[in-house]
Amino acid sequence: MVLRARVVRLKGRNRQFIGMNAASLPQPTRLEIHDEDDGVFLFRFNDAGEFGGDTWSETIDGAKAQADEEYELGLEGWQKVDDGA
Repeated sequence: MVLRARVVRLKGRNRQFIGMNAASLPQPTRLEIHDEDDGVFLFRFNDAGEFGGDTWSETIDGAKAQADEEYELGLEGWQKVDDGA
């Protein structure tokens, strides 16, 4: 299952890291939650589709909570999208 939401604004300060180094990743305008066999992933993308970081969670609710901590989402909230499966 894939869920998608639009980012309205960043809440506070947020920096994505690659290993232990701060990365210059694009500011996300879109979030996606992917429910996979090995966990739930919160992916960040900008309008051009460029990757802006990810985090792992045990549950969909955990991924949503992480997103809510970092971002204000659009009024439409999370929408289920066809993941091709």
